[in-house]
Amino acid sequence: LLSDHHGEQRTIAFAESNTVAGFGSILATIAVGSLAYTIGGWRSAVGVAIIAVVGLFACFRQAPFSQGPRPVKAAGNPVALHLPRRFWVFWLVLLLGSAVEWCIVFWGATFFEHGVGFGKATAAAAMSVFFVAIVIGRFIGSRFARRFPSSTILLLAQAITLIGFPLFWLVAFGPLAVFGLFIAGIGVGNFYPMALATAVGTAPHLAEQASARLTLAMGLAGLTAPVALGWLADHLTIRQAYSIVLPLLMLAGLLTLVAKRGWLGKFV
Repeated sequence: LLSDHHGEQRTIAFAESNTVAGFGSILATIAVGSLAYTIGGWRSAVGVAIIAVVGLFACFRQAPFSQGPRPVKAAGNPVALHLPRRFWVFWLVLLLGSAVEWCIVFWGATFFEHGVGFGKATAAAAMSVFFVAIVIGRFIGSRFARRFPSSTILLLAQAITLIGFPLFWLVAFGPLAVFGLFIAGIGVGNFYPMALATAVGTAPHLAEQASARLTLAMGLAGLTAPVALGWLADHLTIRQAYSIVLPLLMLAGLLTLVAKRGWLGKFV
């Protein structure tokens, strides 16, 4: 819907909506934690969510939703009904980027506990830095989206993550590891909105089909990557298991660069 409504400005819309979504996830955790100490308990947070949805309906029930363009074959000017090969390159980029994000989210606290030496509570609290960084990164990305193409911002986000993740992964000094996680989070926060905008931009007339395929990539990454890292951690150590993240990140960056520059000719 955002793509249909905003057209060429879809990158800004994706970035800003994901910034709000990230901020909402932080508010949700605060709500659950805060309401746990009230008479209603933590479950009352669900009631707050229901009230919020009802409020949204009351305020925006008259807002029109675009049905979006439908691909039609016109005489002498056929419109492609299949997603182009370049789309699938960015589909793979999103798959790899999401795998990186899921690995950090699922096992970050465990890594801080067993790899860095934090206590369980401290390790869990340290992970909040990652989610705050995601929101900050998406906000910065939404500002950059007004001046630069989404593929450029995606490359920059991958480069920032390549700087931050090794600090998080290889440094045993707690504060520096947390700082590395923060830097990585700024980059990771832009993986989804920028990969989404870039991929949909390869076939804007097939935005619904493209979005559905991209959602599948995210789900597939969430289903497989954390399990693979956990399996490795059972057989090695959590620090050694995290070694799978760097190749995923580097391959995503390489594919983005290849697709952006068109180095594979007609393939992308």
